[in-house]
Amino acid sequence: MTSMSILQTVLLTICISALNPAILHAQTDPARDSEPANAEAVIEDVPCPPDTDDCESGQTLAYEEEEQEKVTDASSKSVESDLATDNMLKPAIFPLDPIEVRLNRFYEFKDRVQQSSGLKWAVDYTVLMQHASFTESGEDTASSSVFRILGTWLNVGDRDKAHGKLVWKMETRNPIFGNPTPRDMGFDTGSALSTANFKELDYWGITDLYWAQRFNGAEHAFLVGHMDPGDWADQYPGLNAWTSFMNDAFYNNPTEAIPKRGFGIVGQTFFTDNLYLMGGVHDANGKDGKLDFSSFWNNREWFKWAEFGYRGSKRNVSARHNVHLHYWHQDEREEAAVEKSWGWAFTYSAKNDRGGLAFVRAGYSKGDAAQMRRFIGAGGTFRLFGRDTLGMAVSWGSPPDKTLRNQVTGEIFYRVHVTQNLTITPNWQLTFRPSFTLEKDWVSIPGLRMRLVF
Repeated sequence: MTSMSILQTVLLTICISALNPAILHAQTDPARDSEPANAEAVIEDVPCPPDTDDCESGQTLAYEEEEQEKVTDASSKSVESDLATDNMLKPAIFPLDPIEVRLNRFYEFKDRVQQSSGLKWAVDYTVLMQHASFTESGEDTASSSVFRILGTWLNVGDRDKAHGKLVWKMETRNPIFGNPTPRDMGFDTGSALSTANFKELDYWGITDLYWAQRFNGAEHAFLVGHMDPGDWADQYPGLNAWTSFMNDAFYNNPTEAIPKRGFGIVGQTFFTDNLYLMGGVHDANGKDGKLDFSSFWNNREWFKWAEFGYRGSKRNVSARHNVHLHYWHQDEREEAAVEKSWGWAFTYSAKNDRGGLAFVRAGYSKGDAAQMRRFIGAGGTFRLFGRDTLGMAVSWGSPPDKTLRNQVTGEIFYRVHVTQNLTITPNWQLTFRPSFTLEKDWVSIPGLRMRLVF
């Protein structure tokens, strides 16, 4: 076992140990021990949304949307969005009382930390394993674990007026059992698109560190610092590799050359209650886990984008309706030998009262920076049993190299809440006519994802 794996195991053990009531008992009100808070009590006072037959499902959905509405950002996969849903109990197949009691005490402990210091935080651990029916190298099994600690700090101002906070995240990503990562194996199948953005980061790296400033209840906002451009550019509610689709066809738009994390500046303004304009400038040579602000100013090779659209909520992209037109441009990257590129992207998504999502996405690019020149994809998710999520999507894409064949990609997943903080997600992907190989007309990639949240 490597030193990084040892450190990762120790940190995970600490988090699990923290859920022991004996550890937190001295800091917990004894009066709460006999009547611990639970998921049903939390959502008890939240009315069912209209046209909802299943009240239990409706209450859960309403509570989740109420929590998401507290997030004054425009992203479905940002640190703040993850915090909004990670720190709450969820309905599960096995709603075990011991887990519920421990989680409630742990969340109460975190609330006290936030009230005393302004520090809001969460920990999650995700494992993904995939198997491909064909790879060019013969390595047909991939695995990866992602351990993240994320949060916000230094809340300043009034949330309904001018409000700012420091957003941060640190993480490590490691293969399991010596397998290649899903990111590498995905391309090894001959596909132009990877099966998952689970790659190797064999050290603890700071992957987010930026200041988020909002004005007038998020009517105007800007962010500046080290960030993932994909957290803000061309967002839609299904864009979260930890809880939703994983293939590049549905995780970011493959006709857009989203760079790795680096220094960036993002701005947003609303003209009306729903019409908005967003834009950003980012380091086109970003490096995951590396805080290198100098590259942005010294190389001056930038990724720029602008987006105009309609959103049902000023505070969150996961609103009932989201439609936008997105333009991007990347400067020539001399050292990486990537030519100047640009493109357009379009997204429409809609959610129903039961939490189901339908979306259509399309894009066109010019230059060799993006994975696809032309792309269109559609799909949806469905809430089942008030706790589980079924997702299905399919896409068609044409690579920048016109000599390569067009590719069709499909993905199905079923996310199950096993306990209040543990989800298991079987996933199956199919690549038809992979662009970078003529040996196979289709490749099947079943997988299994596990996510544990504290």
